[in-house]
Amino acid sequence: MDFYTEEATHFIDPNTEIHYAIHTSYKDSRFPHIHDFYELMLILKGTQLLTINGKNIFLKESCLSLIRPTDIHSKKYIEPGMHINLAFPQKTTDELLHYLGEGFPREELLHAKIPPYVILSHTEKNIIQNRLEELNLQEVSKQNFVRTHLRILLFELFIKYFTNQVQQDDNMPPWLTSVNNEMKKKENFSRGLPALLEISQKSHAVLCRSFKKYLHSTPINFINEQRLNYAANLLMHSDLAILDICLDAGFENLSHFYHIFKKTYSTTPAEYRHSRNPTELM
Repeated sequence: MDFYTEEATHFIDPNTEIHYAIHTSYKDSRFPHIHDFYELMLILKGTQLLTINGKNIFLKESCLSLIRPTDIHSKKYIEPGMHINLAFPQKTTDELLHYLGEGFPREELLHAKIPPYVILSHTEKNIIQNRLEELNLQEVSKQNFVRTHLRILLFELFIKYFTNQVQQDDNMPPWLTSVNNEMKKKENFSRGLPALLEISQKSHAVLCRSFKKYLHSTPINFINEQRLNYAANLLMHSDLAILDICLDAGFENLSHFYHIFKKTYSTTPAEYRHSRNPTELM
């Protein structure tokens, strides 16, 4: 495939490490192309068709995506819209990932066939939009200040939205990747199936078929995995009562919580807490 290369030296200020732009079309862009830099894109309104590494993804309002230097891509609006682009150099990303260390899923972020993208709530979209716009409104003379605030913002976005990205196989539908990542958030898995149906906008039957085919699980089992992991962490790192942990994780029945916890961890919640913190919390 023939493609055009966009270079950081043509776009990004080397002192602030930022190129910020608001677009409503791609009439001046050459596609397909790759970058030698990273690009965050936040869809403010409308719908885009992103063709990337041979896959088609529809990006709608409130979608935040990260395009990496090696991603061969084309974009077009399929309905009128607007988006913010924030480009930053490879060096910035390398230094940030080095700081985050081995616990951050670097390989999944950099080398998965489909780059990470998430669908934000309306409130989250507005917050991130304001943060991006604040970067563009800083005094040009405060280059070090702008650069530092860029790195703070990237750190927050990487940790909050890209740490728990599902490593999908090549055939997994992008919507399912996004749904699974959203359901790893406490505010969603604690609500359970209603949140899953709301986020996915799919029927229960479609969800069951998709989870079985691509994740070898059921929606309920997936939700319970997130809840149990959350509960296990609270048992180790808090002095909350077991009933409170059960309810906070989204379980409505204490005996059911005990049953599936013991089935998963081969011990009761109380025994699990004691075995990992025998002196209890001070």
